[in-house]
Amino acid sequence: MKLVAGIDIVHVPYKGTGPAMNDLIGGHVDVMFSGISSAKPYMDAGTLRALAVTGDMRNAATPTLPTFAEAGLPGVTASTYWGVLAPKGTPQETVDKVSAAFAAAMRDPGIVARIAQLGYLPLGGSGGDYAANLRSEIEKWG
Repeated sequence: MKLVAGIDIVHVPYKGTGPAMNDLIGGHVDVMFSGISSAKPYMDAGTLRALAVTGDMRNAATPTLPTFAEAGLPGVTASTYWGVLAPKGTPQETVDKVSAAFAAAMRDPGIVARIAQLGYLPLGGSGGDYAANLRSEIEKWG
């Protein structure tokens, strides 16, 4: 955002979202990037005003909130990805069993609905898909 908007802001590292959110609500910092699941309760209570989402599309949990591109800052995109990793050398049988369990979970309508309610887009996919995504993100942010 700093580069795209051409503004001078200072990154303040925190040891977690909780302390950062407290400082934002308390007026000690002016802006922060946060996951929707952490910010939405404060947004719903009127304590925080969300400006935009960093994804390529609007989020179902906050459908009226524009993307940065829609708000006039195309190029401000970032997403959070969660995946399951195992140590190198984990037996393939174990990897396959865990992968199958997660794939089954991603087909469960209740789980998918809860993930979406928290502001996440449940995608699923294979270990290869996730590895390719990680390589892409490392290249992007490197």
